[in-house]
Amino acid sequence: MPANPKKALITAAATALLLTGTAACGSDGGALDGLAAEEVAEKAQESMKNLDSLTMKGEITQEEGLMKLDVSLTTDGECSGTVAIDDQEMEFIQVGDYSYMKASDAFWDAQGADGAAMNDLVAGRWMRTSGDSGFGDICALEDLLDSMNDDSGDEKMEVTDGGKVNGRSTVKLTVTEDDETTDVYVANSDDAYIVRVMQEGGDEPGQIDLGDFNKKFTFSAPAEDDYVDMDSLSQQ
Repeated sequence: MPANPKKALITAAATALLLTGTAACGSDGGALDGLAAEEVAEKAQESMKNLDSLTMKGEITQEEGLMKLDVSLTTDGECSGTVAIDDQEMEFIQVGDYSYMKASDAFWDAQGADGAAMNDLVAGRWMRTSGDSGFGDICALEDLLDSMNDDSGDEKMEVTDGGKVNGRSTVKLTVTEDDETTDVYVANSDDAYIVRVMQEGGDEPGQIDLGDFNKKFTFSAPAEDDYVDMDSLSQQ
């Protein structure tokens, strides 16, 4: 399973935010009405970089199969969620100095291990390791938000009415490059958050929805009886 399953779509969103556009927005009654694409992008950048937390949920088609992602994360680097490709499922928590994970037999088999033996070893408990155990890319919200301020090329994008996305009125920023089209839906409000990213064509098409902006998450480590310390086990 890839170490950074959200990278393709979210990088596309960050890139789209940095493109220069000239078309005016045509929706009615929102804070972004009448703004050019560049102005919408600037407002979205400003809103997103001030976030402390959010959730991301969606699907991305990859070479390995259909990836499903459901993650809550903060700029402190803590997170929890699930990632799956077909029957390769992984549940994880990153809290404090430790990572915790559970995974299906198929997940471990795909990593070259004996999945049944691994899960027999932990007997339904979490596996605990020090550090981020590869979850750093998934949980690095601060890095993602910082990437929205990077320099980009001079491609053009178009802004149109995005309709309703999960109950929010939006405007849509669209950029097409080669055989790949990326639509970034921005909330048509003073808090101009990105609420959806859709990518068609290209190597990894899919959709990710974002929400729970600045929600106060409480990530808790499993009780001591509910995990196996893999660092200690590896030293035996």
